[in-house]
Amino acid sequence: MPIKIADPLALISRWFEPVTPAREYRRAEYALLWLILGIGAVLRFWGLGNVGLHGDEETMAMPAMAILETGQPILPSGMYYARALINVYLMSGSVWIFGESEWAFRLPSAIVGSLTGLAAFFMGRRFLSPQVNLAFVATIALLPGMIEISQTARMYVFFVTCVIWFAACLFRWERDQRIFSLILALLVWVLCLHFHTLAIFAAPLFLFPGLSRQSWAQLIQGGIAFAVGGLFFNFYDNWISTKYPQGSERPPSLKADVPQTAFDTLTSGNEWLLAASIVAIAALSLLLLFRFVYRADWSKTVPVILLGFGLLAMAVLHYHVGGILLMLGVVFWLRVADLPRSWLLVPLLLAAIMTAAHLTIFYESGLYPGRKLIGPLIGTPSIWPVLRFLEYSPVAGVMYGVAVLFMLTLFAKGRRLPVHFLFFLMAVWAPLLILGFFAWDTPPRYAQGQLGFFLLCTFAGVAYTARELAGAPDTSRMSRSTIAGLLLISAAIINPIALTRTVNAGYEVHPDHKGAAEYIQSLNLGADAILIAEDVLQQTYYLGSVDYWLREIDNSHKYSIMRHGQLVDQYTGAVTIGTGAELEAVLDQGTEVDVFVIGSGANILAEATLFRGQGIAQVLESDRLQEVYIGRDGKTKIWKLVR
Repeated sequence: MPIKIADPLALISRWFEPVTPAREYRRAEYALLWLILGIGAVLRFWGLGNVGLHGDEETMAMPAMAILETGQPILPSGMYYARALINVYLMSGSVWIFGESEWAFRLPSAIVGSLTGLAAFFMGRRFLSPQVNLAFVATIALLPGMIEISQTARMYVFFVTCVIWFAACLFRWERDQRIFSLILALLVWVLCLHFHTLAIFAAPLFLFPGLSRQSWAQLIQGGIAFAVGGLFFNFYDNWISTKYPQGSERPPSLKADVPQTAFDTLTSGNEWLLAASIVAIAALSLLLLFRFVYRADWSKTVPVILLGFGLLAMAVLHYHVGGILLMLGVVFWLRVADLPRSWLLVPLLLAAIMTAAHLTIFYESGLYPGRKLIGPLIGTPSIWPVLRFLEYSPVAGVMYGVAVLFMLTLFAKGRRLPVHFLFFLMAVWAPLLILGFFAWDTPPRYAQGQLGFFLLCTFAGVAYTARELAGAPDTSRMSRSTIAGLLLISAAIINPIALTRTVNAGYEVHPDHKGAAEYIQSLNLGADAILIAEDVLQQTYYLGSVDYWLREIDNSHKYSIMRHGQLVDQYTGAVTIGTGAELEAVLDQGTEVDVFVIGSGANILAEATLFRGQGIAQVLESDRLQEVYIGRDGKTKIWKLVR
């Protein structure tokens, strides 16, 4: 029967089935919950002050100290630090009570991180039975990535914990349908926004309760909350932007050669392939429409449209979105009982031919050697945000991938998907997809807000798959073998080896900025000594000030401003050295004074050294500089000018 246009929410009931797990917990299960939370807290406090500040911790430590000194969160450059002020003030209060130390700076993060598991417990009750939920909570409590951000003096653990609490409040509103619960969820979301503007990716979840219940009332109320959240986001984002250097302070844009794009390579002498592909796709789409789609049942147009647009996206080198559309087209084609399966070979064969032709063209161009051959096929959105996100737990990615394939197989046979798959689409997949539109490659922390949601969906998906394969009902009590299986799944996702490296970590994991600063302090240098630092923020915190920031101009340019005719770091005010020639010029000034270059172990990776292009690496390796210090990490070095 065709779907009635007057009731589009009927799609939800046709495609998704409700999930209502048992909510009664025994005393033993509550006791186990508190034991898990206790273990998680111990691991977060264990070794909390082992190492000096690292990453961007000093970016919040300096304004936290400024609050105690001046009452305002001001950076050394004079810039007002406007991000996550609650976190900054908590750090300041911790230092005021316990004294200045890395432990005091990280204490608020450790406390909030210890509460993340409790938030996960209330969120997990929406889709998980008691035992599965406890396994999920244990995973959140023991996951190395969650412990790491809990031991870092940054806002990310505040953000992640608030996002999980937001989902728990949202599910409460879904259940009781009270306006008070919606307002509570909105307030928690605003708190998430305060800690990070990435909270905007969670805002569409206001629509989830209305969709899951097929309730127009809740959908409209959620839409209003979503709109209000959008207003808060615009106001807060604009306010933060005003605290950063404005256009008049920014240096002129760098002149850069525009590289030849993959599409340029495709259309340089190969226009015939693009034209032939588009003609073939159009012809195939029309053939499928006229042969199988009837006016009495327009629902058959869905798989044809998905297949057509998927092939078209691949033809113009957007294989990421093209592959997704093609897969969905196949699933919806198989879901329609009277569509012949054999016809699916035609679009799949066309996709294979186009892929082979594209790979041949890019290989022969010589521009994409080795693994880079895959790069030009990805297109927009980039797939890298997804791959970076899966670094938190590749095992969880594999598990949920298998569960998704199983669920889609059942869906293709006419079954409905569990509603937690809709939650996955809205809470995890869509944000990662959108991130791929904004940047080709992003740090994993940009998707940390989706981590709790993803692990929730992973446990829900694995539990659903296991029940379907076993043919067992969704009971709240499980056999010992099933509980043992949950423990193994949780352990595999956590990765005990990674856990042991994270807990009580030392300088074998983190860079030794503090040791480098202590060495410089031990020299009792005069005021005329010249200090050049690769990590200017860390060394400014520990030493009070440095003279120069050493980083290749291609990267440092976007964090610099013009001041008195010089390019300086926007956070510390240190003069920027962006090329080897500029470094040589500064060294030439040191004929009668001491000059030290403080390196950063954070820039030394197994496969590359970062931010030393533009001739900087050559100067550091030259005879003009003598290595005088190696940090406890074995990577952080200090060089002294040879006079």
